Amino acid sequence: MQNFGFSLENDDKSLALALGATQNGVTLQELNSAYATIANDGFYNKPSFIKLVLADNKLIYQPKTTKTAAISPESAFLLSNMLQETVTDGTAKKLNHLPLSLAAKTGTVGNNNGNSDAYCISFSPDFTVGCWIGAKEGLFSNEITGGGLPTALSQTVWSEILKSGYIESDKIVPFGVKKVKIDKILYEKEQKEAVCDDLERKKVSFYYKKERIPKTKYDPFIEENVQFSSLNYKNNNICILLCLTQHCKFDLFRIDEGTNQQVFLCTIENLNKFEYIDKNLPQGNTYHYKVIPYYTNLNNEKVLGKETLSKSVTTPYLFS
Repeated sequence: MQNFGFSLENDDKSLALALGATQNGVTLQELNSAYATIANDGFYNKPSFIKLVLADNKLIYQPKTTKTAAISPESAFLLSNMLQETVTDGTAKKLNHLPLSLAAKTGTVGNNNGNSDAYCISFSPDFTVGCWIGAKEGLFSNEITGGGLPTALSQTVWSEILKSGYIESDKIVPFGVKKVKIDKILYEKEQKEAVCDDLERKKVSFYYKKERIPKTKYDPFIEENVQFSSLNYKNNNICILLCLTQHCKFDLFRIDEGTNQQVFLCTIENLNKFEYIDKNLPQGNTYHYKVIPYYTNLNNEKVLGKETLSKSVTTPYLFS
């Protein structure tokens, strides 16, 4: 925390510090400077209220600024990216309509009797805006929270910045960070991160440090994904009913066990149940049916899985 400009006492160095608990609290200036460090690719600048002093267009005074690295550019980028979700889907949603890629953090301090502090810190690559409401004595209403009035005040400030003609700087992805597509279904159901290159799967994208990219790759063939519900012969036809339990495509084949000739029958889509009727088959033959799953990768190549299912049936002789 000291790398971000916070002043700490010896008593502050405890496990409670991870939750932001300090002996004397922090000032709005300290909070702003810390979040500005994240916006500034992880470099801390000691804040100054004077940009420069001119006299007759001559520079009289300009404070010296010394950059110090608080965290890596990669960590700063990932933190910014994470805090953007506070604006798009979280407590700072009041800022979401602004034509800016803002990141933000809101906070509220209080109890059931009322709140004592409420704040919103928001930042772009160029500006950091901090709004704080505090009770000088006692508490104010629980209805005043960081995502409420402080965020609304921040919205007003950003609107004024935009009126001045501000054009947001581009946020450059650091070399050590990569955007990776993760299988969405597995992530939402089991909270597992598996890199996915299946064109037909639903995916969600996350940024990772390159050394932290998930090693697991999504394998659509890892589970049993199709079952024969029934395989029946009737009137020279074989009726096949399949039950699908996994989201990928399947090819259905018939093999004549007498001639060993294999015939492709059809492709099965992502349906819960599928029925296929193999018509007008010769009598007295044994046929073997098999199902092979596949998916299409990012190179538009068909990737085959192992044969997941096989079953045989013999067409009886019919005597008139």
